[in-house]
Amino acid sequence: MMAVNRIKPVIHVFGHIHEGYGHREIDGTNFFNASVLDENYLLVNDEWNFEFDTEKKIITS
Repeated sequence: MMAVNRIKPVIHVFGHIHEGYGHREIDGTNFFNASVLDENYLLVNDEWNFEFDTEKKIITS
């Protein structure tokens, strides 16, 4: 998290915490926990799909 706080990316995608699937926006960074498996390694979550405008630096869908 120190690197994320220093760099302040618009998007940070990860999947390390299986039960933490979801999206949150905190201080301008969109955090996507993209883990599709639960803690028992069963496929339970959908994939994330979004478009990112690189010029405006915003998620468009």
